[in-house]
Amino acid sequence: GVDHQKFHHINSTTETSEIDNMMNPFLKDLTKPPLLTISRAVRRKNIPFLVEAYGRSEKLKRKTNLILVLGSRENTSKLDPQQKDVFHNIFEVIDKYNLYGKVAYPKKHFPDQIPALYRWAACRGGVFVNPALTEPFGLTLLEASSCGLPIISTNDGGPKEICSKCDNGLLADVNDINN
Repeated sequence: GVDHQKFHHINSTTETSEIDNMMNPFLKDLTKPPLLTISRAVRRKNIPFLVEAYGRSEKLKRKTNLILVLGSRENTSKLDPQQKDVFHNIFEVIDKYNLYGKVAYPKKHFPDQIPALYRWAACRGGVFVNPALTEPFGLTLLEASSCGLPIISTNDGGPKEICSKCDNGLLADVNDINN
C-alpha cells in the first residue's frame, strides 16, 4: 500500500527548506526533534489527547516540538462541526499549557509534501505519533516507516501488526494519559 518511489528515506535540501519554512512561524527552536502526527481532524484520531499529553510533560516540552498536520483549512469557522470541535479543543489545550513556540499546526500542505514531512522529522531524530482511539489499518505508520521515521501508535487494530512486522516502534495505551 505504500509507493516507495515517494516514501523513502532520502531527503533533499529543497524539501527540508520547504518544511522548515512551513514550521518557522510556529516554532522557537527548529532544531528540537519533532513529534509528528498526520491525520484528519476528527474525534477518533484523538489529537487533543496528544496535545494534552505533550502539555503535561515537562520533558517533552523541553526536548521536542509537536507537529500537527491535520489537513488544509482556510478558516476554522467554515469547517464541519466535528472538525471545528477538534480544532477548538486543540487550541484550548495549547492555551492551557502555553505551548506557543512548541506546537506547529500549519493551515496548508500539499499531498506531495507528506513524504517530505516524514523525512524532515526523521532527519531531525523525530518520531511519528498515531494517538487514534482505534486504527483499523494505519497507512501513515507504513509511510513513516518507509521514510525511516520511528513510530509510536495506539495499541488497537492494525498498528499491532505493523509494529511487529516493521520492528521500528512502540505501542501505547492511548486511554492512559500518563503512558
